[in-house]
Amino acid sequence: MIEVMNIEEKLYQYLRRIAHLMRHHADVKGGQGRILGILLQQERMTQREMQEELGVQAGSLSEILAKLEAGGLITRMPNEEDRRSVDIVLREEGSRVAKESETKRKKRQKILFQALSGEEKENLAALLEKLYVDWQESYEKGKISCCHGFGRWGHVCHEGHDHHEEVQP
Repeated sequence: MIEVMNIEEKLYQYLRRIAHLMRHHADVKGGQGRILGILLQQERMTQREMQEELGVQAGSLSEILAKLEAGGLITRMPNEEDRRSVDIVLREEGSRVAKESETKRKKRQKILFQALSGEEKENLAALLEKLYVDWQESYEKGKISCCHGFGRWGHVCHEGHDHHEEVQP
């Protein structure tokens, strides 16, 4: 027998499917593309500033930066003001890739939302913003779990916190 989904389940499934499509069809891998896009705007940042901007762990960022550097897209060099800091600089090829990705992203965004009228786009944006703010607050206050999976000793979330019991709303 097929179980009928309630409206919350339907909404959640559609959001997951949309997120999957967006990740799957991105022209540059998520973290790499974001870094290139940020550097296209900023031109130069310290590795620490980039880490804060992205909200990622230092090790994760270093791994992505190493791939970008190996691909000739960025250069890492000591910061002139503070030799303990490392600057990330976009190279010419990185700038080309970032600009090309930005152009494709803008074109893709137009196409992805063409099924909606201007008013529908405004309404959807307002609703998604409302959800985002509420969800962020719920996660921060522990109303809902931030976990992605079930580890050996309990739930482990993306912030690295171990949860031995699921937090219930």
